[in-house]
Amino acid sequence: MNHHGKVSFSWKGDIFIADVQGPFNEEAVEHYIPLLKEAILKKKLSTWKRLEVWNDEMLASPAVITMAKEIYDWYDENGCIKTAIVLCNSLQIHMVKDMLNSNAEVFTESQKAQEWLDT
Repeated sequence: MNHHGKVSFSWKGDIFIADVQGPFNEEAVEHYIPLLKEAILKKKLSTWKRLEVWNDEMLASPAVITMAKEIYDWYDENGCIKTAIVLCNSLQIHMVKDMLNSNAEVFTESQKAQEWLDT
């Protein structure tokens, strides 16, 4: 089956930026997780921050959410000290709230998310 959903990512200093465009299926998550891990490990930072920006079409099944929780845990175990996630709607906020730890916040504006990461 083809994967549905797209993640593009880059670094801005010590901030890993992921632009997430959905909807996502399990095949897409399986495709992107190794790429995300490689990009992070290749940077060789002991600590770093993450900015994730979702478009308004980003949705996922419960299975995909479980897989996403695993990569979120991996981020935390591999040096991510602060996470800002920019979401577009209440459904996305509901999906994400259960996956977050204490050093993560949800925003509806990229500028406010960036400001929070910079503090």
